[in-house]
Amino acid sequence: MSTTAKNSLNRYLQTYPQGAYRLHAHHYLSQIAQQQNDEEALLQHANALLEYPDNSYSEEALLARAQICYNRQQFAQALADYKRLQTKASTAATRQQAMLGTARSAAAVGDDVEVINAATPLLDESKLLPEVETEARYLRAKAYLSHRANDRARADLQSLAQDTRTPQGAEANYLLGQLLLDEGNVTAAEQEVLRFIDQSTPHAYWLARGFILLADIYAKTDRKLEAREYLLSLQQNYQANDDIASMIASRLNELK
Repeated sequence: MSTTAKNSLNRYLQTYPQGAYRLHAHHYLSQIAQQQNDEEALLQHANALLEYPDNSYSEEALLARAQICYNRQQFAQALADYKRLQTKASTAATRQQAMLGTARSAAAVGDDVEVINAATPLLDESKLLPEVETEARYLRAKAYLSHRANDRARADLQSLAQDTRTPQGAEANYLLGQLLLDEGNVTAAEQEVLRFIDQSTPHAYWLARGFILLADIYAKTDRKLEAREYLLSLQQNYQANDDIASMIASRLNELK
């Protein structure tokens, strides 16, 4: 739409703020805002459309506002909008967007129950994109772990762990080993970590966490020399600027 159309629509709204065609005007202006990547204008017109519940543009406006709020880290509002969108979605694609958005937003505010409630029906959807399934399963697994529902978490983690090319799959492999160690199953934990290391992954951080976990296992089973060797090797070869260095240092200090 042209600048002329945008100006005409804005003049209409200024002249007739309660005019019969105000919803259509806000809708068209929101489309122009999207085309022009004008987030503020898009949010303004989405808000205006949502002042009138259950109009023909509510679904589109809810999705737009939810996405903007999520990107601005206004997670509580995003969560409310995505949940509302689930009940209004007219297509499978929008419904899936709403459920994934709900799970993401709920994870951001630490509402594990809401994550599980959104991710579970999403994972039951047919024709789910692989990347959507991966993210939904990952979010649910982390929520289950937070609630100490270890067996349910394990099922999701085992599914994710089959593909170490994804960051979620790499982390899942590490988490499976950590879960076994936390449960006192040291032998199985060692086997799990060694399998992960043997498979390898492009995600160096989680591979490094795997080596640190292996060192923890060796320290716990009185193989302190081996634990120290793994940690020193990792210290020498891992270059990223993150929390791995402090993890290595604290464990080496404990092994003195």
